[in-house]
Amino acid sequence: MRTRAAISAALASGGILFDRKSVQISNRAAPLLRAAVLKTQSADVQTTSGATVTSDAYLTSLQAAIDAANL
Repeated sequence: MRTRAAISAALASGGILFDRKSVQISNRAAPLLRAAVLKTQSADVQTTSGATVTSDAYLTSLQAAIDAANL
């Protein structure tokens, strides 16, 4: 499969898909974002410092789920 080969090659070369720093950032940011969202009962919360991309993706995904559920 070309896709599997491309993913393997990107990972092997330290590619853009996943790296340790990104995983660490996500693991730190997710609980903070979850707590903020639960506290405010809204996706309208501040991004987590040092994890802007992760925060934006998390909050965009959350808002899409809220919209899809018509809440």
